[in-house]
Amino acid sequence: MTDNPIPPLMAVVGRAARSLENDLLGQDHGRAAAARRDLAVLRRAAGASPEKDPLAWGLVLERVLPDLPETYLGRGDAPSRSEWAAFTALTLFAVHQQSQSKAMHENRMGIGYAVGRLAQRRDSESIKPRFDALLLTRTTGGLVHNLRSLVTLLRAEQIPADYGRLAQDLARTRDRGGWDRVALSWGREFARGLSLTRSESQSQPVA
Repeated sequence: MTDNPIPPLMAVVGRAARSLENDLLGQDHGRAAAARRDLAVLRRAAGASPEKDPLAWGLVLERVLPDLPETYLGRGDAPSRSEWAAFTALTLFAVHQQSQSKAMHENRMGIGYAVGRLAQRRDSESIKPRFDALLLTRTTGGLVHNLRSLVTLLRAEQIPADYGRLAQDLARTRDRGGWDRVALSWGREFARGLSLTRSESQSQPVA
């Protein structure tokens, strides 16, 4: 039996995030400086739509779109759902990676699971309402606003997330019934991250 193939959008956005962080944290000073500039451009665009920030959109075009199948690309004046999802995920990644000395993109670390870890590490009574607001939102603006708020908190605790998977989830919200399915998935991830982290903390020896 073979593993399920990684969806193209998830794979391509994950590679783009990995490439940026590798350049940023690597030993080549020129590549690190270029990555810092690119991440600054992407970070400033967090919360915007692709057509509102042509510089950030250009970076996403260069890093993501050449590797996406043609069926994922837009045809008219508006971005396709995959283009929008890639743009949104990478701009949020840029927020997450700001001023960090380690990689903030990590495969298989779903956003719900990451926030579950955050809730265990911090006061869950302050995190859970923010996460609930994310699950309940049904507007694009509310979705991105709540994600950015949580990503900022993840950055403060140096908890990574999978930005390829986030892009895939964001694209799924554009499907019929997609909001509910993504919210269900994130809720499960949150509970798993919270419970596993609790188990890990309880199993640590007392100094």
